[in-house]
Amino acid sequence: MNSHSLSTSPDETPDLNLRGTLIRTLFILVVGLIGVYIVGMSGAHSYSPGEILHYLFKTAPAAVQSTINYYLDKVFYKYDFWAVLASTGFLMIIAVALALLVFEVFYYWKKAGNFRAGMRETSLYRFAFGSKSERTDLYLFLYYALSLDGLIVMALGLLGPFLIFALLVNNVHIGIGQYLPTWASFLLFILVADFLAYWFHRFAHTTSVLWELHKFHHSATSMNLLTAHRNHPFEVAMQYPLRAIPIILVGPSVPEFLVYTAIHHAIILLQHSNFNVSFGWFDRVIVSPRFHLLHHSSKPDHFDRNYAVVFAFWDDLFGTRYKGEDIQPEYGVTANYFNQRGFGFDMWAPFKRFWRGIFRKPIKLG
Repeated sequence: MNSHSLSTSPDETPDLNLRGTLIRTLFILVVGLIGVYIVGMSGAHSYSPGEILHYLFKTAPAAVQSTINYYLDKVFYKYDFWAVLASTGFLMIIAVALALLVFEVFYYWKKAGNFRAGMRETSLYRFAFGSKSERTDLYLFLYYALSLDGLIVMALGLLGPFLIFALLVNNVHIGIGQYLPTWASFLLFILVADFLAYWFHRFAHTTSVLWELHKFHHSATSMNLLTAHRNHPFEVAMQYPLRAIPIILVGPSVPEFLVYTAIHHAIILLQHSNFNVSFGWFDRVIVSPRFHLLHHSSKPDHFDRNYAVVFAFWDDLFGTRYKGEDIQPEYGVTANYFNQRGFGFDMWAPFKRFWRGIFRKPIKLG
């Protein structure tokens, strides 16, 4: 399935096979039931079905209500802009972004041999004088850095994924990492997180309804450092339950999680930059800008390739690495309806198309 060519006309019914949809739904239900049982078993600290049911139907609802109250009180009603600016997370995100933006200035200055000519190639110049696509990248970066995802998602009534994440992290503790040396625990956490990220990313390209959301990320018509955060809020929300899995399985410490976040953030910013350089033999290990820029290409030869987020070897392992000779990408998606009617439309249209696809209705943008 050519992910970049999915849903290419304004009036299109997604390619949803009923039998396939039922199988996927059944699979999700089975996995969900197993997950609920594990949550109950972990929360009740017992294998007894009676105690597990008691926990699920009496203790867990109280925990759900408590979590809802926490999010509403701390995240929604008492969002503190100044506290966010002083937070470790915000400062770390801004520091990494600024370091790479400064590096980019010197890189293009040296490459062009002239400061003014080099500046025209930088992300900073594009944010100030570029297209709507680049301004959208800047808006989404600020949205992410200022922790507005919780506010927006709750305003849309999509608190569910965040609740699932919180309940899983707070109630299920496997913690394989406690039996391993610190370095091995940290490496295992990164591997599990990146393995899941690879498969979610791949499903986002090969499943019609998910592609409607992920298409927003690929609608960028030029690349810059902050394109990394050009993600639809609903798609981000859907990933939250998935993010709980490596935390549950490995149980990283807070410092380990912060180090991982900083490394991950630096890599995804760099790989979305317009450097278009490879890491040579190290491309087999870590995703380089060239590796990922080809993933963003709208050329048919580049479709459905290079899904890896941090570790490039997943694409080798699962046969999705691009091995052709054409390494000059063309950005955007076919029938790109984004970057034309404003930021609000670009947020609403994928959300609308996603739900119409779920209920098998023809997709209409008008």
